[in-house]
Amino acid sequence: MRNIFNFNKLGIIFLIISGLFATCETKPEHGYYLIEVDSISVPHDLFAGVPFEIGFYGIISYNGCSRFSHFNQAQVGDEIILEAWKEVDLQAIVCPTVMVYLNGQKLDCTVNLPGDYLIKIRQPNYTFLEKQIVIK
Repeated sequence: MRNIFNFNKLGIIFLIISGLFATCETKPEHGYYLIEVDSISVPHDLFAGVPFEIGFYGIISYNGCSRFSHFNQAQVGDEIILEAWKEVDLQAIVCPTVMVYLNGQKLDCTVNLPGDYLIKIRQPNYTFLEKQIVIK
């Protein structure tokens, strides 16, 4: 009789603990995805150590549940690698039918040394949109 009682206590403890883990599990509210950039704008005259703006163009989404989130930027040698990210509401049940664009979203960039550089924008399909620039 004592073994059955201990088993029941153990079963109850197991149910309580598993219930706590089940209720603590949360679904993410937002997802982050690369934006397909179709073009960029860069000033013609660029100088070392002087900040300049890069304008980004493209479609963020075909519905109102997505919006621009942020840029990632890295420089490796003479390559400036950029990423444009969108935030998507993953819990939305109904999204407004509307085109959401980058519309020239600006990124401030500074290159400290003169030379020829290649701007590479990472795309969702693992390719790059590239533009050559000259820093004076």
